[in-house]
Amino acid sequence: MTNESSKYADFRFKVEQISNLIERCEPVFKDLRMKNWQDNAKKLLVRLRTDTFKVLVIGEFKRGKSTLINAMLGDEILPAFATPCTAVINEIKWGEEKRSLLHIRNDVDKDVMVDLQARLADEGKGVPKREGAPIEIGIDEIEKFVVIPDPAQDQARSVAESPFDHVEIFWPLDLCRNGVEIIDSPGLNEHGTRTKVTTDYLSRVDAVLFVMSCQVLASESEMQVVENYIKASGHEYIFFIANRFDQIRKRERERLVQYALQKLSKHTKFGSEGVHFLSAADALDGRLESDDALVEDSGILKLESSLAQFLTSERGKIKLLQPAKELLYGVREAREKEIQRQLEMLSMDSEKLEERYQKVKPDLEDAEHKKRQIVEKINNHRSRLGQEVRRITMARLRELKDLVGQWVDEYEPETEFSMLKLSTKQQLEAIAKEIAEAIASKIEESQSEWQRKELSQVIEERLADMMDAISYNVDDFYTKLDGISTTITGLDTTVSAGERDISPTERILAAAGGFLVAGVGSAAIGVAFGYKEMLKSLGPQIALIVGMVFIGITNPLVLVGAMLAGGTLQGLLKAEKLKDKVKKTVGEQIQQQIADSSADMVEKITEEILKKTKDIENAIGSGLEKEIQSKRDQVQKVKEELAKGQAHVEEKKKELEGHRATLNEVNNGLQDIVFSLVGA
Repeated sequence: MTNESSKYADFRFKVEQISNLIERCEPVFKDLRMKNWQDNAKKLLVRLRTDTFKVLVIGEFKRGKSTLINAMLGDEILPAFATPCTAVINEIKWGEEKRSLLHIRNDVDKDVMVDLQARLADEGKGVPKREGAPIEIGIDEIEKFVVIPDPAQDQARSVAESPFDHVEIFWPLDLCRNGVEIIDSPGLNEHGTRTKVTTDYLSRVDAVLFVMSCQVLASESEMQVVENYIKASGHEYIFFIANRFDQIRKRERERLVQYALQKLSKHTKFGSEGVHFLSAADALDGRLESDDALVEDSGILKLESSLAQFLTSERGKIKLLQPAKELLYGVREAREKEIQRQLEMLSMDSEKLEERYQKVKPDLEDAEHKKRQIVEKINNHRSRLGQEVRRITMARLRELKDLVGQWVDEYEPETEFSMLKLSTKQQLEAIAKEIAEAIASKIEESQSEWQRKELSQVIEERLADMMDAISYNVDDFYTKLDGISTTITGLDTTVSAGERDISPTERILAAAGGFLVAGVGSAAIGVAFGYKEMLKSLGPQIALIVGMVFIGITNPLVLVGAMLAGGTLQGLLKAEKLKDKVKKTVGEQIQQQIADSSADMVEKITEEILKKTKDIENAIGSGLEKEIQSKRDQVQKVKEELAKGQAHVEEKKKELEGHRATLNEVNNGLQDIVFSLVGA
């Protein structure tokens, strides 16, 4: 077993340890009628046993991403030839048998869909029986669907026009067996790809491998992606891959290494250890030919070792520690409070228990009222957040229009125009595209700064305000529930604020599956600083996703295509000072797009805000409701036990003590795991 395999094996062993402890708790929670914790235990178990380490490999066109992935997997799975490029996202996962599923985009034009269905029919593929269903394709057919067929065609345009969303590739490979899922994306040169990678992947992947070429290392556009997308998504640990190191002359390699370290190491918390120089082609050839020396010299082994260490320790700690800590809260609630409460109720006669239950019925109704107040307060805060985002976004769009005019005036196109050239139309298109791409880049850079400094701050502050606003109400809610338990059982299990391990808000989020509400980055903060900080950290993530709505108005392909279709550029052929005219026209078109799209964008952004924060409202509302229902169910259960006679009651008491013993063992096991993870 290699060192990397050993690391993954150790992680899987801990996953199984926690999973077994959850399996021991779940029937106890069920028997105690602790609905919140029973449901959360089931979800945590599924999450632990199905979750994978997701590794996103990104970079611009023709940097060797697919070759690197094939080298890591030790097999030529992805098309990685000299000419074609990947046109859709590929997800490589573990599978006993080799197979692949092709997913079609949801927004495919009807005419394109008709053509696609005809193509699938020609390929002998059936049309999906339901909308959104994937199509099974042969492994040997992947190339037909996922690569750009015409190397002469614009690569960004080919990706934008692809009707496919992504391909799932299942393969019996050791790396995937170890729970690693590799995601290969098209070149980030294309706007739609950056948007999809950001909205669908960056917030939920565990590691990012940014592939660059040593011949054009750390270009301005690449560094913009690092700042505006990757780091803005919360990824501070980035693996930079300086590929094709073997193609650099030996006498120039040291200078390149120093340049790369100076340029890239400050952008990753790994520092200089996060910059890897290698030859993906040599690594792949070495593995295909069983040439260990070539693999060693390629530089890939150090990358794989660092990646395994990061996944199994840094990210693995989060995947293990958070569910372990959440489960501990439930175990303590059950063994220190609920078991004793039920033992006390079993010591009563049915009439006395019913009398006390009738006494607390108004309090249960009051708890329902408090729950509705909390949910309504959260909803009101979400609405106010949406209104504030709507206001600042509209102001930002007005500012953006003015900035576009300024940027256009300042920009000097590099593309030369000559009336002696044969295709004047192509020249016009080239100039217009250059200008549009330059302005689009400025918009993205400016938008990223606005998202970090203004939008993210507003969201973060409002979420923090929301948690502060409900904290008193949630505390009051639990005081009411604890009072109900005291009235029914005669036991006072109320814990003072100074003695609490967690706040009431954290208590309900833990019981309702707080770890499952947030993404990986936020969960990491939750482990270290608690749920309030975790929810605040959602601000930057939401801001980034919301900011993607802006990208649609700045896509050069869409803009220039519309200008050509409408004859706008052709009308300039006889104009003097052609470059200035094209500049002005492109600027006006972008400004008009912003004006025309403003209302729609504001509504989409507001909708995203409300959607992204709805999970928090649902989790808390559902959790509070289950807590109330648990009180009713627990009393009803004890009444049923009492009705079965004293002998049965005595057996039930022994069973509860057995539950306590089980929970004590689970608690000790979880404590040991948490200690080992924190101390690691």
